[in-house]
Amino acid sequence: MVPLHSTSRRIVVGCLGCKISEGTLYRSREQCFAELAPVEALIEQQIGQAEVLHCDETGMRVQGKLWWLHVASTDGLTFYFVHTKRGKAAMDAMAILPEYDGTSLHDGLKSDEQYDCDHALCNAHHLRELAFITALLRRYRKGRYAQPWAEEMGILLRDLKQQVDAAKALGETALSGELRQGFEDRYQTLIVAGLAANPSPDPPPPDAAKSRGRPKQSPAKNLLDCLQHHQAQVLAFMVDFRRLRRGQKRIQKKKTSTGS
Repeated sequence: MVPLHSTSRRIVVGCLGCKISEGTLYRSREQCFAELAPVEALIEQQIGQAEVLHCDETGMRVQGKLWWLHVASTDGLTFYFVHTKRGKAAMDAMAILPEYDGTSLHDGLKSDEQYDCDHALCNAHHLRELAFITALLRRYRKGRYAQPWAEEMGILLRDLKQQVDAAKALGETALSGELRQGFEDRYQTLIVAGLAANPSPDPPPPDAAKSRGRPKQSPAKNLLDCLQHHQAQVLAFMVDFRRLRRGQKRIQKKKTSTGS
């Protein structure tokens, strides 16, 4: 994805040694759109039939305004879709998830969770949040930021990834039941420890003014709630190795190429 104005013209000059007008670029682009339409339709069809689908989105600038680049990918195919919205309106317009009945692997965006398919969560996001909480722990050794469970949960997820990679190298497609049980036990022990260090806020008194939304919680408590309520989705990749995150890498490549 290259800007259509001066940047693309400079590329043509550098590659072909001749100048080209912006109008010619527009006409060439429209011709490419038409000729690639059957390819795009085939990619969209095959991605919609995949057993595991990797989904992600990122902000990008279009004529100075914030738009969103959505991606749905498999091991061999990637489908990009640009829209003014980030959430369900864009995903509906993309026309893949509304009819999808496989496993959608994503970062836990509420809009992703609204579709009637199986779900798995991206642990790259969880590891970043755990690292943030761990950094606070190292800075504030006492008080509410003393969260040793967070560092240990990060270690657990990385240990699990290494175990999965080793098993994949041996041609396996899932961890053994014994290994899975061991990781689940460690996971639940850390959740219990984390909840003990981050109790739910006390309910407001009956005569208190009602506030909109959920009671405010710390980042640690919000992450714990997610990890507790979505344990099966967080650990899904040890049951099915195909549920390892790839969509984000496709997004990162686009962010690098567009500079957004």
